[in-house]
Amino acid sequence: LKLLIFSNMLALSLFLGVVASSPRWDTSSFVGAEYTPWKASNQLWWHDYQAFRPDVVRELGLAKQVLGFTAVRMFLHSMLFENNPTQLMHNMRDFLGICEQVGMRAAFVFFDDCWDHSGANLSSPCVPRKGLHNGCWKASPQDWERTNVSRFQNYVSDIVGEFRNDSRVAWWEVFNEPSRSSHFSSSLRHSGFKWAVAQNPTQPVIACWDDNNDTEVVDHHQYYTPWGSDNGVFANPEKGGIVTEAGARWYQKYPADSGSPLTVLNWVSALRDNCTGSVPFVPGVMINWEVMTGHSQTRWHWGDALGSAEPPIPWHSHLFPDGTPVSFTEAAACRRYTTGIDDFIFVDTFLDVGDPNADERYLMLSEGDEYSASQTLPSNFLAELTLWPGQLGGVFELHAGSFVVHLNSTILSLSEGAGLLGKFDVSKFEGGLVLESWNMLRVRVTDKVVQLWFNPQFPDVTGGSVPPADLGHIQAMPPRLEVFATHGASEGRLSVAARKGQFRVDYMSVLPPTLYGLASDAGIFISWARRVS
Repeated sequence: LKLLIFSNMLALSLFLGVVASSPRWDTSSFVGAEYTPWKASNQLWWHDYQAFRPDVVRELGLAKQVLGFTAVRMFLHSMLFENNPTQLMHNMRDFLGICEQVGMRAAFVFFDDCWDHSGANLSSPCVPRKGLHNGCWKASPQDWERTNVSRFQNYVSDIVGEFRNDSRVAWWEVFNEPSRSSHFSSSLRHSGFKWAVAQNPTQPVIACWDDNNDTEVVDHHQYYTPWGSDNGVFANPEKGGIVTEAGARWYQKYPADSGSPLTVLNWVSALRDNCTGSVPFVPGVMINWEVMTGHSQTRWHWGDALGSAEPPIPWHSHLFPDGTPVSFTEAAACRRYTTGIDDFIFVDTFLDVGDPNADERYLMLSEGDEYSASQTLPSNFLAELTLWPGQLGGVFELHAGSFVVHLNSTILSLSEGAGLLGKFDVSKFEGGLVLESWNMLRVRVTDKVVQLWFNPQFPDVTGGSVPPADLGHIQAMPPRLEVFATHGASEGRLSVAARKGQFRVDYMSVLPPTLYGLASDAGIFISWARRVS
């Protein structure tokens, strides 16, 4: 089975157009994100691995099915090894087996200077607080552990030595974002690199920041645009490179894109198409920080305050706990990149496709402007877009075949012909409509039901924002409106218009009406359905 995974990854590398002889380490097949189970608030979840294991099996399977991910970035912690090294490595081995079953590989991070340098406790898990990005994440090692560098030698050496020939491991990452002003962190990074390399692993050993003497592959982080053919990941073509933290969505009320998933995927796609001349290689990318929307709270921004309302669109993460993707468009674009299978019936990101130097762009609609997709819609489909209202009182219109969606100020309505099928006041839910920020609109049409989502959120699935309210029964992501239907959409196109005021549109897409996770098993959401005569 290991040979099968290696063969599959080699085939993916060939599909991505990478020349195996240069650079030394080819990371192009690694596309994914950091993974922490949604119920876990930090990397100490490994201590209670068996309790989280059912979620791990389900969530990694969804990451592969829904997103097409090929790798996950896993954070360890020095306290885990100090407590029980044998158990930690047993859990890692089991985790790698789950990855192998779904066709993914895992990378492991030993040290991290981010967030809290005190308070880590294996017996008392940290409880997240609403609005605080990574409010429970614990630096590794903690300050009280930083007595001398040598105490961590066995932690690195024993783990790398145990798995040094394991093809399920993608890379070893000695230090994530070490403090540039800490002599201890610099010494630990340098020593950790030497300890890991001394084990002669078959996987690369890397460390932040970018190119340095303690990394075999350029380890780049970027949360801004543009990405470009002169990106920092190309600092040392002989080493190759990987972007282990590749961007984030354009967050509410912020003036610019942080490198949204579609922007990053457009960049690597352009690199792949032009890698024969303009760039030395195609890097791997760990997109938008993490897989799951959950207790790490990274759906909020670094700058958000305690108690902040739920964001209309998560800043980070790809999947809600029920398995619904944060964005069906992003998920399909990622699958297209990693597998070559294109599920789009129509998509327009308004980016310069094929240009690795493309900056963030979007469609501008002034009052009276319209935009129409080029393809005719099938009768059954799922359409998705993000829109930016300029001011309260604007009127936005979406035509999806014979169905029309209106956003009139805060009232979202669905109609067909002259008949109103239903309406909903989006201001009634937390983080409902956010002005001068991105909001998500999704409509799904089948022969049995028409469903409408607006800014689907974490509490819609879990029942709350933080524990204990969010630890009850999770449900499939419910639509804001749902009506029974006796037919699909009649022939037409997907089009948008600004009937009053100004709007931006970041992307538009049409996909088959496939749902994922719990929603794929739920069928019609009877409890929300509204029969309209």
